[in-house]
Amino acid sequence: MCSALVLAFDWPALVWGYFESDDFNLLIDNRTLAFPEVMYATMNDHVYPLGRILIRIFHWIFGTHVVAYNVLAVGMLISLVWAGCLYLRQAGVSRVGTLVFTFLLVGWTLWGELTSGEYILLMHESLMTAALLIGWTTLRFRAPHAWLYCVLTSLLVGYACFINISGFWVACAAIVFLTCDIAGNSVSNRVRRLGQHWRHYLAIGAPMVAAMAFYYHAYHHPNGPQFLSAAGPQRGLMGLILQWFYTVTTSLISIPIAIPHHLVDFGLLEFAMICSAGMFVAMILWTWPALPSRSLQFQIISVLMIMSGVVLMVCLGRPVPGIGHVIPPKYLFMPYTWTCIAIAIAFDGGWQRVPEKGRLIYIKLCLLCVMIALGSHSAASVLGSWGMPFFETTRGGEIREHQLEFAAMQELKETIFVPLDESSTGMLRIVDINGNTLAREYPALRFPWGYEPQLSYMVDVLTDKPRRYQFLYATELVFPSPTVSRNLYKDVSPEFLNLIKTSGEANRLYSLPARLDTQTRPPTPQDVENRPHPLTLVDAVESEHQDTGEWLIRSDGRTKIVLQYPDWKSAERFQLQMAIAPPKQADDTENIALTLSFRSSLFTSETKHDVPASDDARLIQTIDLLQLPSFSLSENIEFLAIHLQHSGVYRVEQLFVPIGELQ
Repeated sequence: MCSALVLAFDWPALVWGYFESDDFNLLIDNRTLAFPEVMYATMNDHVYPLGRILIRIFHWIFGTHVVAYNVLAVGMLISLVWAGCLYLRQAGVSRVGTLVFTFLLVGWTLWGELTSGEYILLMHESLMTAALLIGWTTLRFRAPHAWLYCVLTSLLVGYACFINISGFWVACAAIVFLTCDIAGNSVSNRVRRLGQHWRHYLAIGAPMVAAMAFYYHAYHHPNGPQFLSAAGPQRGLMGLILQWFYTVTTSLISIPIAIPHHLVDFGLLEFAMICSAGMFVAMILWTWPALPSRSLQFQIISVLMIMSGVVLMVCLGRPVPGIGHVIPPKYLFMPYTWTCIAIAIAFDGGWQRVPEKGRLIYIKLCLLCVMIALGSHSAASVLGSWGMPFFETTRGGEIREHQLEFAAMQELKETIFVPLDESSTGMLRIVDINGNTLAREYPALRFPWGYEPQLSYMVDVLTDKPRRYQFLYATELVFPSPTVSRNLYKDVSPEFLNLIKTSGEANRLYSLPARLDTQTRPPTPQDVENRPHPLTLVDAVESEHQDTGEWLIRSDGRTKIVLQYPDWKSAERFQLQMAIAPPKQADDTENIALTLSFRSSLFTSETKHDVPASDDARLIQTIDLLQLPSFSLSENIEFLAIHLQHSGVYRVEQLFVPIGELQ
């Protein structure tokens, strides 16, 4: 039943799930790091020793065939739901209560982030499954088969602690489960009874100590990671309490409303937080005394304690001030799962509390509420699949994003890597493409938090032979840093240069519009001597050469200044120096008053590239033109044009490209 229900909601993920964000980092590490070293590699401030080993094995078997990863992702949710049902049934929860849990959990549309991509999150999802299995193991084997309990619990706790450092919460959950189970089945002298179960606690503590020793070594490793280095500054006690309360209530609100954070747009978030917290507390207080067994009463206590602890861990590890921000599903799914467990247990307490004649109505009302929640999440998913704003994080929204991402990846693969793989069997030196440039052309490649990956970051899914490629770029880029080459047209492989010459689409990709990086400096006396003399103007409304050497040029938005030099070689003239004051605009939202284009025999499209405005027009802007792949791949430049985008008077104090030396 668990499999059928999950597949009913997540079957599109089997087809359209795709790699995302940190997945590419894992693939790069698998390719570039040796086995012992990869165990200490970090992702943000996380170390995944066992997780890295499992990923390496999976990658070795299946490569980057995405269907295998999608089956694993959907299968992981099935195993989580199955583990939850197993725990609830062992705890004594009725079939109807377990059904309530199953439908609430599976119907949550925010699972899309974990089932349709970003496969690194499967490790965190498996921690939730391990915790539920420990709860089941505690109830099933602690009393009748203590040795089996110790073995299974040690394995599960060891798995959780070594899969990732955040897995220590599972070990804490095991302690809570064990303590509450002992207390719930003890009539008197519970403290003494706890002491009699030292072997059980030892089974939990032994793998914890071993994992602590490993992480101590990892975080004190030379050039190793720093613990919680990505956490950011803590917000104090009150900030921690507020974030904890916001996270808990967001998981509660997300039961009927798929996108709870958007309530802030309507001024309803605080009201919804207070109402959801009040209703949840009232439900627990009303149903707890009527639960059919003392053991079940202690089980719901353990569930609430674990949920609180998990949220506290998230708040300490990723502190965020205030309320109204988006809590990613990767942080929200844990408290939400425990909330569904608590609701399922409370359902049985409510059934006991209601008079016998009203129990059928009680069941129908509860199931009706579940169906309303399912309908709300399903509708949100449909809206997300249509590309409606606010619904990007739903199942449908995630699938749509991955479809767009896959289409962009396929275009890059077919344009660049397929012809290169067919043209050569040796090493290939090709030019990287800046992440900002790629994201402007393919917005689907931009990560959810705004990071824009460069071409080399995704090479493992763009070709079956990523080790054959060496990426070059004229300036330094972020991870993975390509080899810096200031003579790209000489250093690239002939096969790549031939592709640029013969493929119109490849030529277009390497001349995409870019936002140029600039540096500023104060003018020098030599700059005054080099002020522009005659300027070649096109479509200028009016121009005037001042006695000071400045030019005043009136533009209607179509004017451009053309620079030409005899026998212009890109390796000699590549540093554009200019001081151009644009007209003041009433609307300051548009910061691009200048664009730049050029023409060469290799690139004839004259793509316009954005030149950010200087904060001080009196300063000299220096632009390294080699940062444009199209410029650095061109041996000879025919001309360069500066386009005056705004209507009004531009003041040109400096504009020339001196002869320089490559470093």
